[in-house]
Amino acid sequence: MKNFNLKTYLFAGIGLLAFAGSAFGGAAGSGSIGFCGGGGVIVDATHITWSPPNGSLGAGWGCDVTGNGTAITYNNGPGMSGTIGSNVTGNIRNLPAVGDMFLTFPGAGGYNLDFVLSGFGPTNTTSTACSDSLPNECIVTAGSPFDLLNNANGVAVTLSTVGTIVDGGVTSVWNAIFTTQLSSIPQFGGIATDEQVQDVILGDGVAAGSIGPTSWSATLTVTPIPEPGTVTMFLLSGIALIGIGRKRFGKP
Repeated sequence: MKNFNLKTYLFAGIGLLAFAGSAFGGAAGSGSIGFCGGGGVIVDATHITWSPPNGSLGAGWGCDVTGNGTAITYNNGPGMSGTIGSNVTGNIRNLPAVGDMFLTFPGAGGYNLDFVLSGFGPTNTTSTACSDSLPNECIVTAGSPFDLLNNANGVAVTLSTVGTIVDGGVTSVWNAIFTTQLSSIPQFGGIATDEQVQDVILGDGVAAGSIGPTSWSATLTVTPIPEPGTVTMFLLSGIALIGIGRKRFGKP
């Protein structure tokens, strides 16, 4: 009985410590998003335009849809809690537009999850030396958020975005990594290279223009930020229970 009681205190304390990492509420989960039917993305020197356009929001937004296995939970109050699952149509804002409503998804009770864009993640390289060699990785210009990587099938393009989302008074951080594969570029023909992408965007030797529309997809992760006061409360409670158990049932 003595050992059983000691274990009870220890497990209760450890349970509170573990519970502290998951009891903060707010939006949380992961999944993927992609373009709606008949759409894609168009990129030029100064804009990223998602298609098809979302007419309900006016100019400046495109249509996106969640992929299989997506599960992002939210809890914004009575009647406004649920999970954003697979095949949910949302909105994605054309860039440049850092700030409110970069991504939105409809929820229960007319509530919309609002993904605020804070900025872009780092690229794997800062080199602007694009070429037709394999493998070669570059960015079009200094500070560009697009990572370009030559491969046997063309150019893999990656864009990382970061931001916040407030749900039920709790702030979460989110990250989306967008990817697309450019197999060929009409201005050149043949297999695409990162040098060709650079030439088109900068208008170097070919008619200045855009690339796309091309298909795209993105992985999406949402993680709540725990409130310091709540963390402290759960940690102290867990430590106190463990301490009581050891003091009460420990050997003299």
